[in-house]
Amino acid sequence: MSSDLYSRDLSGGYVRACGGNTGDQSDPGTQDSCVEYAPITGGGYALRDTKNPDGPELRFSAEELDAFVQSYQGL
Repeated sequence: MSSDLYSRDLSGGYVRACGGNTGDQSDPGTQDSCVEYAPITGGGYALRDTKNPDGPELRFSAEELDAFVQSYQGL
């Protein structure tokens, strides 16, 4: 299996994860910040912006995504 995450197929569908801002859905400044993620065959995850689902996606190994989340939580 290729070590290139971008050459692998997704092994499941995208799931939405939201957090951050809450409030009036009619006010874009108060809506949740959301991403969608999907598992990659052989390990890792693909992430994309819910506002642009046809746009580019970022792919991370499980370790890379864990490090990213932990560094963000430390802000």
